[in-house]
Amino acid sequence: MQRHPLLTYTALRIVLFAVPFAVLWAIGLDVIWALLIAAIGSSIASIFLLTNSRDALSTSLATRAQRANARMEERTRSEDEWDDAQRKATPGSTDQDS
Repeated sequence: MQRHPLLTYTALRIVLFAVPFAVLWAIGLDVIWALLIAAIGSSIASIFLLTNSRDALSTSLATRAQRANARMEERTRSEDEWDDAQRKATPGSTDQDS
């Protein structure tokens, strides 16, 4: 079973934050400073370390958006065909009867 790229990326981001935070807090740094340093450090590290995961997530989301757009276009086309058929079947109707 393949993992979803969103779950993989999110888990890696959490680990990239939690590990430095735990280390900094364990060595006695104040919680606020540990949070701040871990947040900044994990943000910078994720730019370099999570490139492949971020690209996989981006590809996954783009593919999903394309499928959704294709389904929407098909539904619109089907609705338009049904509407055209109804207008042709009803005598005296025009395109302005909306």
